[in-house]
Amino acid sequence: MKKGSALIVIDMISKIVHKDGKATSCAEMVEKKNVISNINKYTAEARKSGIPVIHVKVGFSENYAEQPKESPAFGKVDQFQALKLGEQNFIKMLMFNQLIQ
Repeated sequence: MKKGSALIVIDMISKIVHKDGKATSCAEMVEKKNVISNINKYTAEARKSGIPVIHVKVGFSENYAEQPKESPAFGKVDQFQALKLGEQNFIKMLMFNQLIQ
């Protein structure tokens, strides 16, 4: 990897990627394509190689003021009361513990 590289993990949100979440079609794809295990694998490889791992989450305030209403991905999250900042809705991956230690 080139100097200055990082692995960015985006939106591993339970309400999107878990079968009991609000986006079951996404959850089915995540399971079918082994997304969680692949993220854990690549995260471990990046850390072993000294590459920083950055976790990014999308979230909205209580009133969804900053929600992009025209967005195909986020245009209806307010209707489901999903992705509110501060909610405990993110996947706890085995590798995540290393991030906070």
